[in-house]
Amino acid sequence: MDPALRSKWLVRFLTAGLIYLSSVLMLKEQMLPGGSLFGCLVVYAASYAAGTALVVFKTGVPNLVGQLVAGFIFRNVPVFGFGGDVSSDLSKNVRLVALAFILARAGLGLDTKIVMKL
Repeated sequence: MDPALRSKWLVRFLTAGLIYLSSVLMLKEQMLPGGSLFGCLVVYAASYAAGTALVVFKTGVPNLVGQLVAGFIFRNVPVFGFGGDVSSDLSKNVRLVALAFILARAGLGLDTKIVMKL
């Protein structure tokens, strides 16, 4: 492996570890395994990895599909169990924020000339 790439991943890993440790110190049991925020973190990391895997393996499918499938699996397959750790209020709020982001991105991607003709 290229030394520059290795050092880049090492910095990313150490940064993620420090962010997690500082959030454990601030939020205590919510960020420990079994807490709501820890469940969100695991689901986010797995969905990000699934989306990136679809892009890396050049499947031709957008990474959002991999993220949706991973989120669906974590929420509905009881073997993993991390989806059940997330409280329903937190899940509802995260879904509303995600919907707002999706709609904003869709709106920003519109061609204004075509919209003005309508």
